[in-house]
Amino acid sequence: MRKINTYYDPPPIPTNAFDWHAYSDDYDGAPDSSRRGWVGHGPTKIAALEDLGNICIDDDPEMYDSIQFVIRMVQAEELQRP
Repeated sequence: MRKINTYYDPPPIPTNAFDWHAYSDDYDGAPDSSRRGWVGHGPTKIAALEDLGNICIDDDPEMYDSIQFVIRMVQAEELQRP
C-alpha cells in the first residue's frame, strides 16, 4: 500500500476548488517523471483524494486502491467528530 499525502494550502483566488492537495509519497514532480501531474485538487480533503484517484485509476490500480482506503479512513474520522 502506498502512502498518500494531503495538505491544505488555499491559493489566493476567489474559489476554494484548489484548497486541498493529494499526492503519493513517491511523487517527485520531476519533468521526466511518468507521474508528473499526478496531484489531486479539491475544495475538501476527500475531493482532492477522489481527483487523484481519477487521475491514476487506469495507470496504477494499486495506487487507486490505496487512495480508496485513505478516503474510507477520512470518512470514518469525519463521522466521529462531534
